[in-house]
Amino acid sequence: MRGLSLSEARTRLVIDTALDAVVAIDEDGRVTEWNTQAAHTFGYSREEAMGRCLADLIIPVDQRRAHADGLARFKSTGLHTMLNRRVEARAVRKDGRHITIELSITHAVAHGVSTFNAFLRDISDRKAAEKEILAARQRAEVANQAKSEFLANMSHEIRTPMTAILGFADLLEEFGDTPTFRDSRIDAIRTIKRHGHNLLAIINDILDLSKIEAGKMSIEQMPCSPGALAVDTCDLLQVRARDKGIALECRVEPSLPAAVLTDPVRLRQILINLIGNAVKFTESGSVRVRGWGEPAEDGRVRVNFEIVDTGIGMTPEQVSRLFGAFEQADTSMARRFGGTGLGLRISQRLAGMLGGEIRVSSALGRGTSMTLSLSVEPSMESPVKTGTSHEPPQAVAASGGGPPLGGCRVLLAEDGKDNQRLIAFHLQRAGAEVVIVENGHGVLERLTAPDDNGPRLLDPSPFHVILMDMQMPEFDGYSTARWLRDRGCALPIIALTAHAMSSDREKCISAGCDDYTTKPIDRSQLIALCSRAFRGEYTRARRPAA
Repeated sequence: MRGLSLSEARTRLVIDTALDAVVAIDEDGRVTEWNTQAAHTFGYSREEAMGRCLADLIIPVDQRRAHADGLARFKSTGLHTMLNRRVEARAVRKDGRHITIELSITHAVAHGVSTFNAFLRDISDRKAAEKEILAARQRAEVANQAKSEFLANMSHEIRTPMTAILGFADLLEEFGDTPTFRDSRIDAIRTIKRHGHNLLAIINDILDLSKIEAGKMSIEQMPCSPGALAVDTCDLLQVRARDKGIALECRVEPSLPAAVLTDPVRLRQILINLIGNAVKFTESGSVRVRGWGEPAEDGRVRVNFEIVDTGIGMTPEQVSRLFGAFEQADTSMARRFGGTGLGLRISQRLAGMLGGEIRVSSALGRGTSMTLSLSVEPSMESPVKTGTSHEPPQAVAASGGGPPLGGCRVLLAEDGKDNQRLIAFHLQRAGAEVVIVENGHGVLERLTAPDDNGPRLLDPSPFHVILMDMQMPEFDGYSTARWLRDRGCALPIIALTAHAMSSDREKCISAGCDDYTTKPIDRSQLIALCSRAFRGEYTRARRPAA
């Protein structure tokens, strides 16, 4: 008897320390074994569970009939579908929470007593993790599909203007001087310029989105007139609307403040995107822009712009995807109307950075309403005139009405042969004398003379301004500018770079440049910057060499 008791104690210890819940029932479904892990898994103590019907404890109501049928079948046939295999099932705890369990069931007969032994494990956390992994995989697949569609559309948007640019350039090269083509040359040149600007707009959108996503986009705060920005934007887009035969109306209500503190450049960018999209997706009818103001909390004011069109409209599902990364409302619409789909994503992010949001309501086939709402501070100062985005700064002519750069000597440091020819042509046509070098070493050769203590700066300088590419080989523009400033050179330096982010401008200025312009070169802006340098607007005292 003592040996039997010791064996039972050992068996009890093994069962109670098992990692799985161990539950045994008789042929009537009543609990005959309930270990410690079973109590932890299902919330019933051993005393609460023993002798009770298992179905009343842990089997969900909708599965109890199947459980009873299984026991009845076993009694009559000796067969049970769940015996000797591992399965997953649902169970319910004492607190009513449903869990997923993994279990295996065996059958044993001892001393004429039939027992079903179940070994169960709560796998709810594992199933939840698997579900989340599956959902993440599905989201990744959807995102990858969206990226693939975006890249395909982006490729189309880039290749379309490039096809026109290269194609018309070929025509000019082959037939430009022939009598039959001379009348078409201006049209070909204008086509090349138009598609070049389209391509540049795509590149600017990509750069803007990259800056925003990387947290590198800076926001200014200056007095500006929101109403004037809206009217100016509508004026800019009137030609496009008239070409499509639709009306573009702008109404600014008296409640809209005359001046607020915000970033006028970014606000204009949002309005151009929203109103431009409305014009693009409206084939008949009108686009109406309304601006109004209303009080906001803490003495601020809410500036609102509503853009309502009678265009193609969208479904609720399309609206939900409108501002997603790499997504457009409908890729077929992108193929029909063109565009990269970046504009609205950029606008939504910019609106958030300006303290607001963009709300959308739309009905398929009936049109769309987009409302830009910003919480800003009112301003008592006069609005800063920012000019329209389609009006480049003009060079100021020299006194006497002569060429703006007449008498100006420019040292151009640029390694690209085609850029050398183009920039020099523009400067010479504006009256400048241009000397070209290919890198920083060439700059130093033109500005210094040999000396016992090393190269010394020529005084006076033979040039009025240095126009310098910043990514030259051997000795780049950054190093050259620093070398000159460290030795006291006061000559104005204007940076040329294909990098167009705000941090790139700061990098050029930190290196010692006085101003900055990006490639592709804007002729008017280039001449204006050189004219400012020629007139002495970039004042920098000559310092002794360090």
